[in-house]
Amino acid sequence: MTELSESWRDRTKRRVQLRETPTAVGKGELRKSGETRARILDAGINCLVSDGYPRLSLAAVAARAGMTRASIIYHFAGREALLEAIVTHLFDKRLDLYWDAVREVPDDAARIATFVEAYWHQVESDLFIAFVELIVAARTDRALRQIVAPALERFDARRRDYSHLIFSHEMRAVAGDRFEVVRDVARFLIEGMAFAAMTTRLDPGRIDGVKGFLIAQMEAAYRGK
Repeated sequence: MTELSESWRDRTKRRVQLRETPTAVGKGELRKSGETRARILDAGINCLVSDGYPRLSLAAVAARAGMTRASIIYHFAGREALLEAIVTHLFDKRLDLYWDAVREVPDDAARIATFVEAYWHQVESDLFIAFVELIVAARTDRALRQIVAPALERFDARRRDYSHLIFSHEMRAVAGDRFEVVRDVARFLIEGMAFAAMTTRLDPGRIDGVKGFLIAQMEAAYRGK
């Protein structure tokens, strides 16, 4: 690996770990600059959903954003910088949407079912399609993997933090060492089912059956039922 690529990889990882917001307005910039960057990054996500990662380019994003290629380069120096920002923006949007959906769920009998439904609703969205597109492409694209891998580590850590905030101390105490395992099973089961639904029409009854089974298992683990 060259010194340049190594330096770029380290810089990318550090930026992601620090959670730099790619739409943040810097000193001396107008708020419109942040809004423009958000418009560009949302266009990039839409490109991933509509055309897939292989067709993601500065020109494609510019066309979808209704801007010129030069305007994109003004905000993001090149495809790698744009891609890095799209990954951060996408992962942050998924985290923020999930947190907004679950942070004020009351601690009642339907609490766990509400969490499961909230996450299922999220993985049915275009954001999850773009997420999967990046994860799958990163398997064989080394440069993309260097961006996605640290972002995914941060995504997992934030989701873990959220789980400790939304599940009560009592639930975590009842589950004990199983708490993290059950949380992972829930997440990966729901994501796996959503992945299958992208290419195969799943009967709603099958989906409800899987969610019902998952909720029952989580209830047993977290509430001792």
